[in-house]
Amino acid sequence: NLILTDPSQIIIDAWKKIATTKANSRELLPGLPYNLPATQNRWQPVTLSREEFTALLANLPCTLTLEKFLTTQWYGLSSLAMREILTPVKLNPDSTCSEALKWGNALYDSFGSWSQTILAKSLAAWGIYDNQGHLVDCSAFPIHHPPVGTKVETLANFNRGVALLYNTKQEKARFQKIKESLHAKIKHQSTKVGNKLQKQKKEAQEATKSDAWQLMGELLITYGHEIAKGSSLVHLPNHYDPHYNEIAIKLNPALSSQANAQVYYKKYQKAKKAQQAIAAQLAKTQAEQNYWESLETLIKNAVTATDLSYIKAELETEKKQPVSPHKKQVKNKKAVLAEPLKFTTPSGHLILVGRNNLQNDYLTFKIAKGSDWWFHTQKIPGSHVILKPTSGVQLDEESIYYACELAVYYSKTRHSTKVPVDYTRRKYVKKPPEAKPGFVIYDHFQTAIITPDPEILNKLGLKNIVGRV
Repeated sequence: NLILTDPSQIIIDAWKKIATTKANSRELLPGLPYNLPATQNRWQPVTLSREEFTALLANLPCTLTLEKFLTTQWYGLSSLAMREILTPVKLNPDSTCSEALKWGNALYDSFGSWSQTILAKSLAAWGIYDNQGHLVDCSAFPIHHPPVGTKVETLANFNRGVALLYNTKQEKARFQKIKESLHAKIKHQSTKVGNKLQKQKKEAQEATKSDAWQLMGELLITYGHEIAKGSSLVHLPNHYDPHYNEIAIKLNPALSSQANAQVYYKKYQKAKKAQQAIAAQLAKTQAEQNYWESLETLIKNAVTATDLSYIKAELETEKKQPVSPHKKQVKNKKAVLAEPLKFTTPSGHLILVGRNNLQNDYLTFKIAKGSDWWFHTQKIPGSHVILKPTSGVQLDEESIYYACELAVYYSKTRHSTKVPVDYTRRKYVKKPPEAKPGFVIYDHFQTAIITPDPEILNKLGLKNIVGRV
């Protein structure tokens, strides 16, 4: 919460106002005196003597972690404060009370030293930043032991730092809400197309029975004179089978054997024609399913509101596309002309990564030259990656490996290991007529098996998320 008071500790306003009718409950409303939160019988740092501190530590369960020990016995301690207390004595929040007993005196001294800093009001404005330079926390006391992967810098103004921190949290919340909304829409479409695909596969499976129906028709013609009138089921030897195993054939009792044979021949002809039509429909629906899966991957990998806006623009474009493939396709300049992600290899070669499917097409067929290198995870939804060699600089294996790493990072298999990545010259990449955005075919390719390398990802300014769920 954020609470503003006047010099006499009367509340002017509060970010989260609390009104209650319960006795002894803390209210936070304009015009009321500000009271500190209840301590819930926890100690104030440091009000215990060394002997009392050690005795308290010894009487607690040996397996209790120091994080639980500190937060349940004292109030006002944040995770940053715990690190400042524990790190100097080579302990951490996951250390147990039994481990801490070995360092009892040193732990008490560290706790006391930290408390004296607070009592002395040695306060300043400190900001904790992650590897991408984003503010992730603020502190009014010095931070000497920041969390792993972060760094500490002074802030010109503490209030501005807090405002920036809360604004960032609000932006993240808005971003997550938009992300979930887009994902729900795309998931709905993906599920809808998936059901259609399963239905068509079932129809395709039925169509494969055409040869069996043809055989049944032949057998009914061959052995028709042996079939009793009014039969609903007959077992006839299969003359194509070396062992003449019998085949059960259902009959319409109202029809003759010849008429029943014609029924099976008609089924055969219908299924034969359907096979070709179903195969074409199946391929089209599978391409549509792949497209929606690629959008799911793009949303899952999106890290900024800008990324989401490009995907949203692509969705709007997709809605406007004409049903007839002969009509002119609609283009969305916002989705296409957005800047692709840019990275540079240690050798100085440029790598470009598409932000959405429309931009993938634009990147591959408009920005990239035929001599550039194109990368994509094999049969897995993901971004198109282009490696543009710098003129006069030899293309090295390390640069190719960097491009492969990016292809995996910006794909559905970001969290996986041993991912196949295909790469080829851009001139060998083609787009089939009427294909969905982002879909291409290619040849003359090589395949690299890639397991994301945390060191390379860090060099590229990307988080190491390998193995994270």
